Amino acid sequence: MESTWRWAGETLPLVDPLTAWPTIITAGTTVKVLRSHSDFPAGSGWALRFWLAGPNVIDGGVAGVADGDSFLITLTPEITKKLGPGSYRWREIVTLAGETFVAASGVLEVEANIAAMGAGDILSFYERSLVVVEAAISGQLADDMQSYQIANRTVALLNHKELWALHASLTAKIAALREPTGFGRTIEMEIVRP
Repeated sequence: MESTWRWAGETLPLVDPLTAWPTIITAGTTVKVLRSHSDFPAGSGWALRFWLAGPNVIDGGVAGVADGDSFLITLTPEITKKLGPGSYRWREIVTLAGETFVAASGVLEVEANIAAMGAGDILSFYERSLVVVEAAISGQLADDMQSYQIANRTVALLNHKELWALHASLTAKIAALREPTGFGRTIEMEIVRP
């Protein structure tokens, strides 16, 4: 049975190493990519260095190792665990005899490594805020959280109607994050009787 992976909505065979940069990588994991650039073959003496910058950077980049005319780029767990979640830009820079060119560039997302998370660490801002709003609605807001603010409003000072409105707004935002296509989106309606 051949292993597969999902990328851009397609099921592709699992290749080790990959031949293109994935759109998402996970912090603390290994990523191996074998890159070929016909204008810059490793066999002709070109050197390649991979650079990644976003919320964090890979200091000094990562050198591609010549593999025939291609370059094997390996991001080790030690490298990727230092990358915070978020959007990153990458570049493959090639050099030979004092000349430097950008061979390829793109964008990828780094997601947090669930194995390194504590309870609640992976929750979004909206999910963490919803917990506080629900505690305020049920009257169980801790004394040390009386000054907790959401959208420049202090939760403890909101009246019951405002808390429920904030609850609905947060719930809708969480649903939108979980289903970005908008399918199944909650639509708020108000029935006005004559």
